[in-house]
Amino acid sequence: MSTDDRRRAMTRSRRSASRASRVTTACAVAALARIADASATSSSSSSSMSHGHAYAASTSMPASQMLHRERPKMPLFGQAEEAECDFYMSPTGIADASDEDAGSTTNPFGSFETSQLVLKPGNMLCVESGTYTYDTFVGAEIVAQGTKEAPIKITGRASAAGEYPKIKFTGAVAMDFRAAEYVTVENIEIDGGAKALDARSTVANFWWANKKITNQGQMCFRLRDKSRHVKILGCACHDVSDNAVTVLDAFYTTIKNNVFYRIGWYPSTSTTTPTAIRRAYTPKTSEVEEDGEYRLDIDGNAIFNVESHVYARSDTDSTGEIVDAFAISLDTVTDEDSRYRVSENLLAFNNNNNLLYKYNPHLLVSKNTIYSDPAHPSNGITDVSDASRAVLQSNVVYAGKDAEYAARFASKMSSDTRDNVVGGGADITGEENMKNVGDYTRVFADAPGGDFSVVPSIINLLGDGAEAPGVDASTLERLAMIAQQYNGQVIGESTWKVNHEAITLMIIDTKPAKFDGAEFKRTSPSEAQIDFTSSTTGEKFTLKLNSEYAQQIYDNGDVSPLSESYKTLDDGERPQDTVNVPPAVAAEEYPTTNSAYPSSDAST
Repeated sequence: MSTDDRRRAMTRSRRSASRASRVTTACAVAALARIADASATSSSSSSSMSHGHAYAASTSMPASQMLHRERPKMPLFGQAEEAECDFYMSPTGIADASDEDAGSTTNPFGSFETSQLVLKPGNMLCVESGTYTYDTFVGAEIVAQGTKEAPIKITGRASAAGEYPKIKFTGAVAMDFRAAEYVTVENIEIDGGAKALDARSTVANFWWANKKITNQGQMCFRLRDKSRHVKILGCACHDVSDNAVTVLDAFYTTIKNNVFYRIGWYPSTSTTTPTAIRRAYTPKTSEVEEDGEYRLDIDGNAIFNVESHVYARSDTDSTGEIVDAFAISLDTVTDEDSRYRVSENLLAFNNNNNLLYKYNPHLLVSKNTIYSDPAHPSNGITDVSDASRAVLQSNVVYAGKDAEYAARFASKMSSDTRDNVVGGGADITGEENMKNVGDYTRVFADAPGGDFSVVPSIINLLGDGAEAPGVDASTLERLAMIAQQYNGQVIGESTWKVNHEAITLMIIDTKPAKFDGAEFKRTSPSEAQIDFTSSTTGEKFTLKLNSEYAQQIYDNGDVSPLSESYKTLDDGERPQDTVNVPPAVAAEEYPTTNSAYPSSDAST
């Protein structure tokens, strides 16, 4: 018997032996699917009526209650009835691809690199619960190739306690798709470890040195080398420095029903712009357009707590402004055949910007909910000066007056743009077809509590026949439940707030020893800076104080932050913001090394 014959026989044996134990799980998953389908049907029915309905119309539990219920014990997305594993992967696995029983339940693989060597079209790799640790530049290169008729699936399996497989990494990329085709990854958590970093030591050892931060993961997923038909479904990515997903030269990418949070706390370099989902510049290609397929489909994801905790800087100075960050950023597309969709995404509780897109010949932005928490003002949706062909339909944007803008457009929207709602009081520029309900009108049922269903009075303003704007109730419920899958995560307000005084004092206290001189200078009530100088090397670094903080110091007697008297001022005499930069967080062990890897830089 050949090796392939033996493998096929063992696969049939594994399937037979495990079929009975899977029937119960499959039935439970099917029941959940029926519940989701029923919810979707109810939502669809309500949106086809003259006016939509509040969240309670399609689910018996308010979102605020649902967010805190017990963690689900099995995947809520992407697992079919009687799903059968062809191969297994376990944190304790040691199988080699050449083993006769490689990937069996008794001899599972221990890594993606090894397991994918045996994956063929139609195969399913089941990733068992537990922690998989990577400390190399690239954690796992995914090069498997399925077909349209027989795709490959890499699926995470929950333990009896409801714990899902987790990848912990400190390199550039956790999962790097290179020329992969028809591959689906689902139900896997990826943790870059940024929450475990201490703010003070990070500023001292990396920010001041202007070096890449190497003890955290940079991005969870990267797609390149003309990967095609890769799907990322029902996954979690969090605590990374740069991106949850970076799409380079890849086609027909689907990013659906994922939760991405705590992105960009400490950007890996001073030039990095943290972004949860980033699509790089798309040049003209000879790729033949596939009917009915979006080359990029960002659908039904929850993106929250995207924020940086440090100031932007160059080699010689810092502006005193927090590093910019985005929930979704789509760069210019010059291929006229490219069709993109951004639909039913919940972008909430982020700290800088939510949705940016540049020129795109065919872009549909529909039924997204964008919420700027008043405590963390963030901008809503914007394009750039390139004349785009975007169609905006049934989106709802809420941004308070402290945000720079709620909606800002440099180009005219398509004539198909309709039924968009903007509230909160932030500016709207460049597009007339946005229903501005002002800053006193209630838009959501209970956004701070996690219920983002649009209240009926807002829907009524759009007129007869209008579709309820924002993410549908069934998708909101699904996203809350997926978030609960991973560590009982709640889609809610960040616990960190910008405190310019705390950041400034931390920079002063951690300055390198070579800077033996420091001088506070003021040029106007809202403009001040600190010049750090070295008498031995002649180097100089200028920290420009944040304008609001500089004004607060001026209004409170203009005591220099460098002076001892500043540190002894009473709280009532010092400028104060709400919450200090967080101290070190007790955390699990993370890899400390970051081996070199013979590949291109992660930023490309």
